[in-house]
Amino acid sequence: MINNIILWLIDDPTMESIGVWSQRSKYKRLEPVTLEMRAGDGKFERLTLSVWNVGNGKVVERRSVTPGPSGRKDVELKQLPTGSYGVKLEAYEDGKVVATAHDSFSISGLGLEMTQTVPRPDILQKIAAATGGNSLDYANAQFANPKVDGQQKFQVDASVSSPLISHWWMLILISTLFASEWFLRRRWGLA
Repeated sequence: MINNIILWLIDDPTMESIGVWSQRSKYKRLEPVTLEMRAGDGKFERLTLSVWNVGNGKVVERRSVTPGPSGRKDVELKQLPTGSYGVKLEAYEDGKVVATAHDSFSISGLGLEMTQTVPRPDILQKIAAATGGNSLDYANAQFANPKVDGQQKFQVDASVSSPLISHWWMLILISTLFASEWFLRRRWGLA
């Protein structure tokens, strides 16, 4: 029965011979986006990759791509602004589109704290003054020597695992399933 399902999946005529997908669905703003594409047996005369911004519908990049001898290729996109993007790979034969593949990904923006990562001692001093604390710069800081406990400390983690087959009810369930499957196959003439 499982063999028939696998054969049905392999011979499914609706399966596309091309595909495109991004390595991840979410990227950070300055991170490069890498798309993987598959073009089946390479029988197409031309492949076109289009990337568009979903928010405004504008195409941000369109290029013709040529897969390698294995029918696969990785395409790296330039730095794109923050937003959601759609990707479409089209295969052409005799000037007509014969197969398409789609995918999408998003690019999240960096927060203000990640775009300006320089220290701001003036702001830290204002926060300390407003909360009744003190602020020190590194040159004037005096660090106390902490007391170290002389005893060694150990942490012990223990776990117990038991295989599913060691439970008697699991063994009976598995045996019943196999016997039922065998009985049904014999009854319907599939065995």
